[in-house]
Amino acid sequence: MRSAWFWVGVALLFRVAEAADTRLVPPIVRSIEVRTVGRPLKDTGFVRSRISVAENAPFNPAAASRDVKELMESGMFSDVTVGLEETEGGAKVVYLVRPRVRLADDVRFQGLKSIREAKARDLIGLRPGDYVDDLVMGQRVLALAGELRKRCLVDAKISWQIEEIVPEDGLARVTVRVEEGRRAPVRSVSFSGNRAVPESVLRRAMKQPAKWNPFWWLRKKTYDDDEFETARLDIRDLYLDRGYLDAEVSPPRVMRERHGGLLVNVEIKEGEQYRIGRVSVEGASLFAPEDLLKVCGLREGAEASLRAIERAAGAIADYYESRGYLGTSVRPVIDSRP
Repeated sequence: MRSAWFWVGVALLFRVAEAADTRLVPPIVRSIEVRTVGRPLKDTGFVRSRISVAENAPFNPAAASRDVKELMESGMFSDVTVGLEETEGGAKVVYLVRPRVRLADDVRFQGLKSIREAKARDLIGLRPGDYVDDLVMGQRVLALAGELRKRCLVDAKISWQIEEIVPEDGLARVTVRVEEGRRAPVRSVSFSGNRAVPESVLRRAMKQPAKWNPFWWLRKKTYDDDEFETARLDIRDLYLDRGYLDAEVSPPRVMRERHGGLLVNVEIKEGEQYRIGRVSVEGASLFAPEDLLKVCGLREGAEASLRAIERAAGAIADYYESRGYLGTSVRPVIDSRP
């Protein structure tokens, strides 16, 4: 049987070992240079207008960091770094920038069948004149991938090509290629290993209708990794709140039917159900332990609900804080030894 202890800590000591001052004297900036990686810049004036590092003055790392931040926020560059090169009487500061190209016209699509191109463009959200590179595209196609999943196209693959068509002006054309694959709706969701918690309760935790419910056949049943992971954690919380503190809920196992549908199975290892045994308080000197036990509200023989245990710890902390002892820490320690 489990017992629960509540440790109350009212003091905390931080030991600090101070190191010797090892700061270096910053070099004097003798010159500033702007270099590009990839496509060259016609004019470096934009970069120089945002540089706050000054020549003939000590190099200021904080100012250089602000410069990088401002240049990246402009959207014109994929990457910006600052380096120092030793030179006579000081150092040369080098700003290394990787320029992005601009979108010359609307994004084009190949292989897209299930979504209208106009809607796909809205999902990607890029318009002619916008800056673009592989990083931008990787972020922008996420919404398109999500829409394809909603349409049961869970195997869809998306790639893109950025083709410079007017290099001297930094203009490019973007083509998005989509391999939709076969539709794969979720045909069924099943559970194995559950004895204490009925399937109907688990389905509610996963927000899945019962098999006999006509709504199951009418709704769009799609498989989404994030949604099923959230549901898995919700099921585990359900067991923890019922005293199954060792419960394990495996990630969904997905099998494909011959016709392309998905069969989802969630395996559960319930373990033993624990109940509250002896409850005690240690580390409390300001208030009587029996008074704190009354506050926590736990009773012997009750289900060892993790939520109830955490709520009891919070109640003891509130008891201290309401009497002026702010910052009191209460940590439940669960002992499952018989």
